[in-house]
Amino acid sequence: MANTTIDQLTSLAGTSVAVNDLFLVYDASANTEKSITSSEVKSMIGNGPLTITTTGVSDALVVTSTDALATAAPDIVFYRDSASPAAEDVIGNILFRGRNSAAAAKDYNAISNVIKVATSSSESSVMNFATTVGGVFAERMRINEFGNISIGPNSAGNNSNLSVTKNITGATTSYGIGSIGTIQSGVTVGASYVVTTASTAAASFTLPIIRHYHATQGTFGAGSTVTTQAGFVAESTLVGATTNYGFYAPPITNSVSGKTVIGFISNHPISSGGGTTYNFYSNGAAPNYFLGNVAIGATTQTEKLTVTGNIKATQQVAGGYAAHTAGTVAMALATNAVVKVTPNATATFTTTVAPAGSRASVIIVTSGVTSYTITFGTGFLTTGTLATGTTTAKTFAIEFVSDGTTMIETGRTTAM
Repeated sequence: MANTTIDQLTSLAGTSVAVNDLFLVYDASANTEKSITSSEVKSMIGNGPLTITTTGVSDALVVTSTDALATAAPDIVFYRDSASPAAEDVIGNILFRGRNSAAAAKDYNAISNVIKVATSSSESSVMNFATTVGGVFAERMRINEFGNISIGPNSAGNNSNLSVTKNITGATTSYGIGSIGTIQSGVTVGASYVVTTASTAAASFTLPIIRHYHATQGTFGAGSTVTTQAGFVAESTLVGATTNYGFYAPPITNSVSGKTVIGFISNHPISSGGGTTYNFYSNGAAPNYFLGNVAIGATTQTEKLTVTGNIKATQQVAGGYAAHTAGTVAMALATNAVVKVTPNATATFTTTVAPAGSRASVIIVTSGVTSYTITFGTGFLTTGTLATGTTTAKTFAIEFVSDGTTMIETGRTTAM
């Protein structure tokens, strides 16, 4: 059988097949059926390569197992049977080879496995994937001993489940990671292109911070100039939905008793060295909306706007003036810095009280030839009543300052 090659053998079925028979052949000269065992095949191959050549498009090698339990096999084993195993030993390679235009054999892709630690009970290994670009055959992805994946030059340690170190190139606008799949009609509740879910182990330990998204700056190479750097960008094309958010922190639905929940926080100090920093910067022409109270220079919000420190206004404050309808008696100075009203009968004015230190004015315009007496009631502390007089179209102005509980008169004009 020494001169018989494996691709010339034909598998036969028969009752005389033994368990360790690998092939059955018919010996025509002896007119008898013979078998070739696995050990005989190994002897036939020896130390030389086994080559399976096919000219068709069908599978060249199929390994099949009929094990109903499906707990093991079919297996293809690469065995580095070394008497002195060591780190960086290659366990085995799968090479994908083809010819180039010069009819030279070229390794285009490869999967290789390397020992990292060969110490008994502490073994570890890595798996490398290589491709060819521009004639250069090199590693492009690695699964390291910790199960972490590195795409690009290998740099994945045991603290990064997925590391992308590949250079960003290929077009004038390029991306490190892209998720651009089309949402299908079966998705009817919600779709998220990137999701992170943080959990902690059931153990006693303290973790100062969890970051679901973390943007840091690397090294800007000498000679390069970056005009703008943004940790998060929502493009201007984000307008296709009925309501579109560049950044959205949904309402808290569970109990947060005893906890602090902040939708947005920025801790930039005032810039030194001639630069400019902002903790919040909104330069769009669209209006800004705040439902909750706002505090400037303080963390306690007692009113819609609480300011601790000096205020400089270079424009009139919108909403600070209200022209009441004739006969109105509620002045509402807590929400209006200046109100104007035309009495049409003797009346008692009342008001809500502005925060302590606030100033407000009431403008009273006469109408007709009847004099009405205006009394200042709840919310006011004045020098007395005001008689409008019998001359029409006269104007009075009364100034007030708040002590937090009362609007105190500081002065009034005569009819003008």
